Amino acid sequence: MVYHAIQQVDANDTTGTKGRDPNQPTKDFEEKISVLKIREKDLREKLATINAVIPIPILKDQIANLEEKKALLSSQVSTLSAEMQKSSDCVCKEDFDRIDLEWRKWHSQVTSRKRIFLEFWVRCTEVLPQDMTPADLKETLGIEGIF
Repeated sequence: MVYHAIQQVDANDTTGTKGRDPNQPTKDFEEKISVLKIREKDLREKLATINAVIPIPILKDQIANLEEKKALLSSQVSTLSAEMQKSSDCVCKEDFDRIDLEWRKWHSQVTSRKRIFLEFWVRCTEVLPQDMTPADLKETLGIEGIF
């Protein structure tokens, strides 16, 4: 059996609850949403800081790899330096003086040849025809580089 009771409803109360704001549930949900958004922001910041820190095992692996590379490179350097010591004999004073003398001789020849070339080039470019530029003459003669 079902019993029904008649309730008196206030004419101004459309929801059937007295003294409550009809927008109250919406306001409650908005407050909860704002609280949840703040919490979400905090959690995202924490996640970003956690992701910024590299875990210790990964760091240890990277350090071990770097130490292996360092050992390999230092062994290569020591092998090369040992080979250099075996292959390079000390240059005696006479050989050094002879090489220095030859270098000075060739250096003076290069300097004088460069000076002669530049003087000759100036004379050649002075008498160029109207339709030819120094760059064209340089290309025609097959001269490369800057002088």
